[in-house]
Amino acid sequence: MRVQRRIGWIFAVSATVLMMSGCQDSKAARDARLAGIEQMNQGNYEEAIASFDLALDESDGIVNEFELDVLKYRAEAEYMTEDFTAAAHTYGILADVDDGKPEYFYYQAASEAMAGNLDGAVKAYESALGDTSGAGESDPDRGKEGSEEESAQETDRETDSLQTEEDQTEAAQAGSSQEETETSGDFSAPKQKSIREASLSPEAQAGRSLALSAIGKAYEDQGRYEEAMDFYESAADSGLTADLYNRMGLCMMAAGRYDEAISYFETGMTLNDEVKMPDLKYNEAAAYEYKGNFEKALELLRDWVSVYGSTPEIEKEITFLESR
Repeated sequence: MRVQRRIGWIFAVSATVLMMSGCQDSKAARDARLAGIEQMNQGNYEEAIASFDLALDESDGIVNEFELDVLKYRAEAEYMTEDFTAAAHTYGILADVDDGKPEYFYYQAASEAMAGNLDGAVKAYESALGDTSGAGESDPDRGKEGSEEESAQETDRETDSLQTEEDQTEAAQAGSSQEETETSGDFSAPKQKSIREASLSPEAQAGRSLALSAIGKAYEDQGRYEEAMDFYESAADSGLTADLYNRMGLCMMAAGRYDEAISYFETGMTLNDEVKMPDLKYNEAAAYEYKGNFEKALELLRDWVSVYGSTPEIEKEITFLESR
């Protein structure tokens, strides 16, 4: 793990003293930032991180727009090097010094999940939810017990609220209760975005989608498929595409729910993502094989070969299916 960088100066600065204007940062700091951006464009992320560190060292020491911009670039570069622990740390700093914006917590959550720290990922994700508007709304990926308790507390505190607000709270609680009773889960059904989702900035929406996908994968790796699907579906509502649907299908395959897996693979195909299409079609064939429909699996696999070519492994699989 990379040794923590020289960031002690930033801990002494609270969000209340964040300056959006002030002293100009040095030419050396600005040049180092530009060098880091160019290195990132070339894929030299380790060198970019070093340049961004230099830019911070050469700056005026006051957290202003320049420092925030450099920290954002550095966090992205850390993520791209797969130093997810460092990225989570940097996004945490950004949240501390820039008013706890939800997007920082979401990217921190994604980084923590990728680093294998699921508890930290969930904590950061919940912090993002706590810093968005729409308190008392039902959120499909938030813990049901926690959301119901918060809704009740909110109702107690706001006894003089308008009847329309009370109706909204009751509707949200009813939706949460309905989710609990549907043990099979119709994950493929489209869901309307909550007020919380609609109010997010584009940056926060992108971060939220990434966090949901990463946390869902972490749950999946632990065999906690229902919790994984809660996160995956909410990410789909936010606009993630073929890669997410492929992952949702694989999750359902691992859970032995092959019809649902096939539905997700087919939904992913409708998005016409040329990069993920081979995976979606191959996994659909695999789902039919696991389901016991060898004839359909063979048909799909032959179609796959006609488009993408064959490999020894696929030929072996086709031979097996023909024998069945």
